[in-house]
Amino acid sequence: MMKQVKRSAIRYDAGHWHITKPLRMPLSTLMAKENTRYIISGIYYLEYALVVPDRRRLLKVSITNIPPKMKSMIYKCVDGWLLGPMDGNFPKYQEIIPSIEESTLVAEFDALGHEYRKTGEQEILAKLANAEYYCEAIMLLEILAHLVKSHGTQYKFYVAKSDPSNRALLLTCNCWFGTVAYVQMPVYLTKKG
Repeated sequence: MMKQVKRSAIRYDAGHWHITKPLRMPLSTLMAKENTRYIISGIYYLEYALVVPDRRRLLKVSITNIPPKMKSMIYKCVDGWLLGPMDGNFPKYQEIIPSIEESTLVAEFDALGHEYRKTGEQEILAKLANAEYYCEAIMLLEILAHLVKSHGTQYKFYVAKSDPSNRALLLTCNCWFGTVAYVQMPVYLTKKG
């Protein structure tokens, strides 16, 4: 009988924590590239979750199977290696994530296989537009592509019930490494008179 090995998205090696590629790809997509806010170029680890914001998006991954010795802090990530700590205060990300109770479910998919690109992208964007949520589609589709590669399931797209000018999108799904919450702010549209 073969022994079943638990996969871990984070492992300790050579004196540092290392993030495996399926988790590293969506996280690195959101890590801020500009130097204006140094602290948001890192990955925040707190209470079994990794959080990465950029200026218009936020990704929180609640990890299953994290080694208990990992310390809560802000890490600099270089090619998947977590180096730290970084000095500074991380943004209050909890305030950015819309609550499901105050949001409307606009689309739901059990799974998005690689074939979703044919019709799924347009269907998702159309449902968001019908809910009066307009986003930079390339940002959303970029993170979706990484989640599809990680065999995500139970995709749910919520739109906050707030004022349309600052209504956020909340995408939740489950991947083998944990539960994902992705937030994206809308594009600001102005009406011509």
